[in-house]
Amino acid sequence: MDKNMELPEGWIMVKLGTVCKLKNGFAFKSTDYLTDGIPVIRISDIKVGHVTTKKSVRVKAGSEYENYLINNNDILVAMSGATTGKFGIFSSNEIAYQNQRVGKFNILNTNALNNQFLLYQLHSLKRQIEKDAYGGAQPNISSTKIEEMEIVLPPIKEQYEIVQKIEELFGELDKGIENLKTAQDQLKVYRQAVLKWAFEGKLTNENVKEGELPEEWAHKELGTIASKIFDGPFGSNLKSDDYVDDGIRVIRLENIGVLEFKEEYKTFISKEKYASLDKHTVSAGDIIFSSFIIEKVRVAVLPPGIKLAINKADCFCIRVDVKNLNTNYLAYFLSTKNVYNQLIDEVHGATRPRINTKQLKSCIVPICSLDHQKQVVQEIESRLSVCDKIKETITTSLQQAEALRQSILKKAFEGKLLKVQQAAEETKVVSIVKRGSDDWQRKVLAGHIIYSFQKGGYVGRTKLQKMLYLCEQHAELDYETQYVKEAAGPLDSKFLYAFLTEGKQKNWIEETPVGHGYKYEPADAISELTKEYPKYFRPISEKIKFIIKLLKDKDTDTAELIATIYAVWNNYIIQKKELTDQLLSDEVYQWDDSKSKFSERLIASTWQWMIEEKLLPVGFGKVIVKN
Repeated sequence: MDKNMELPEGWIMVKLGTVCKLKNGFAFKSTDYLTDGIPVIRISDIKVGHVTTKKSVRVKAGSEYENYLINNNDILVAMSGATTGKFGIFSSNEIAYQNQRVGKFNILNTNALNNQFLLYQLHSLKRQIEKDAYGGAQPNISSTKIEEMEIVLPPIKEQYEIVQKIEELFGELDKGIENLKTAQDQLKVYRQAVLKWAFEGKLTNENVKEGELPEEWAHKELGTIASKIFDGPFGSNLKSDDYVDDGIRVIRLENIGVLEFKEEYKTFISKEKYASLDKHTVSAGDIIFSSFIIEKVRVAVLPPGIKLAINKADCFCIRVDVKNLNTNYLAYFLSTKNVYNQLIDEVHGATRPRINTKQLKSCIVPICSLDHQKQVVQEIESRLSVCDKIKETITTSLQQAEALRQSILKKAFEGKLLKVQQAAEETKVVSIVKRGSDDWQRKVLAGHIIYSFQKGGYVGRTKLQKMLYLCEQHAELDYETQYVKEAAGPLDSKFLYAFLTEGKQKNWIEETPVGHGYKYEPADAISELTKEYPKYFRPISEKIKFIIKLLKDKDTDTAELIATIYAVWNNYIIQKKELTDQLLSDEVYQWDDSKSKFSERLIASTWQWMIEEKLLPVGFGKVIVKN
């Protein structure tokens, strides 16, 4: 704590030991551990912000442990080891025992210090604890040192208010983080979908039948199309004692990511040792494949900087003749779920599940002409580059969210949090407009959409509803809506028809018959709605503008398909289910019989377009079901 910090009136700065004591635990013997009994909380059971007994050891209850009981809402801290300074709260009605080097905070007067307020403030002391603990070889800190640290102590009423505000802001922040992580998971699904479409020929060919390859494509075993496949040296042929600080590079399992070569892990052998292992030589352009098939396939192409190296055991080298086979085409295919499914049943070894080169050589690969392979690679990379940009944006947003969490705590203990009434907006994660009635705001938004067509074009009933739905979803507008599955996609008929009727009566909009439907254009009194728009939607105007720009020039069928895919996708996210291209097509067709007008290829390409345009649902709102 900054001793020079100006504190609000009624706040004081005190040493931690004057308001609570830190008690150390009991030195349990490993010989006393049982599979049943009372859980013993060790340092490894303390997670960030909470304590878990899932993997706790247990002991028989004993009177000698009565002074080391842990009860619900007790705050614990790790006092030694690599995680020194990690805090967690024990939230369970099950009693537990406190192990040695686990500290427990005992508040001396609960009328002076709130337990949850203490926990949040301890997080702000974490860096100071780490600094004091890491003086020696083994991180360690005493209870005396922690008790000497200073905290701020507002009046107890303000402590409760601060805790409430922190939890409110953290709740919004956690929703945003959950949405970002959901988007990360959806990107992984999409990447695999792109690769699946690519090697079914659907990215470069028209009218590919399900389960069949395009004409002039064929299935071949990897061993027949690769010029060479070999493993690295085993056992005593290459030992850790052979490694030196510089020399010939050794490619190890740590270097193989998913379509990524991890340069940071560097190991070398001498030129003399290399001379005895030169039959395992690998270099730039070789594909390195991990023999371990656990949850996914790991494969990478050696980058141009690897001029001369050897592969270690379990790092299979796949070498191709580039005159007949595109290296990146093969690497992309080897990273697919298809290959994983082919090889997972071949895995042997209970503790180290792996395949051998014979099994890898038998893997079936879809092959097309060299020129066509290059086209496939281009199609894949144009789509995956978009994924990479979105992934980077999500990663940055997650980092910003964590920084914001620290900023909220800093403001809280400087006495500034309760003064900033707009703090919830600072989360930059969820912007929810709540001024005025939901119904009126939705009318203003619908009027704004219609007004956006004043300089050209018009919007019909179906397209208006789809644009309104997508605006409300993309901007995460927390309205009371009644969307259901109807033939043309998500429909809130009660609101839509009421708005159109009132809009004509009040001269907000003009309705003109067109073909089998109607078109809607701004009328003289539309300003009654448009003048209200900035008041309600200024914080999220960019999100609404994004949807209008994206759909304004789309025809009605396209708008229908986009909104339907979005709704299906959002339903899956809410239900925490994984969506694949095949499941998406099935769900669209099951939405309504009229959806048969959309081909599977069109559904897949529209989904792909939505991801490229960053029109991504996050699981906001309710699951949409049939009426």
